[in-house]
Amino acid sequence: MKFIKLNQIIILFLFSFLTACANKKVLQVPINNLAEQQKQINQIKHWSVKGRIAVTTPEEKFSSNYSWQRTTGHQELMLYGSFGNTYAYLVHKENIARLTLSDKEVFESEDVESLLEKVLGYPFPIDKMQYWFKGLP
Repeated sequence: MKFIKLNQIIILFLFSFLTACANKKVLQVPINNLAEQQKQINQIKHWSVKGRIAVTTPEEKFSSNYSWQRTTGHQELMLYGSFGNTYAYLVHKENIARLTLSDKEVFESEDVESLLEKVLGYPFPIDKMQYWFKGLP
C-alpha cells in the first residue's frame, strides 16, 4: 500500500462532503421563513458525520473512511482505512489543536485552521465546513 500524503487526504476529505452520509435530527418546529429556518439550524451544536471517500488522480488511487464529531468547544476528525488503520487524527479542544499522522508525527497549534495550513501548506477552512453540513450560508 502506498503512503498517502496528508494534503491529498485532506483534499479528498473536503470533496467528500458533497457525497457524505450524515445522520441528523429532523426539526419538528414548523418554519415560516428562511431566516427562522436558518436560526433553528444554527442552534444545532452537537453532531457527527461518517462517510467514505474515493479519489482517483493520474498518480494514484485512494479511498478512506472518515468520522467527524463536533460539540461545543470540541471536535475530532479521523481519516481511516477499511481495516481500521488511522491515516490522520485531529483533535481540537478550546485553545489547542493536535494533528497526529499515521507515522505518529504530532503537530500542535492554538488555532486549528493555522495548524492545518502549516501542515498542508495551504488554507483548509474546517471551521467553516460545519455550515456546509447544515446547509447554511
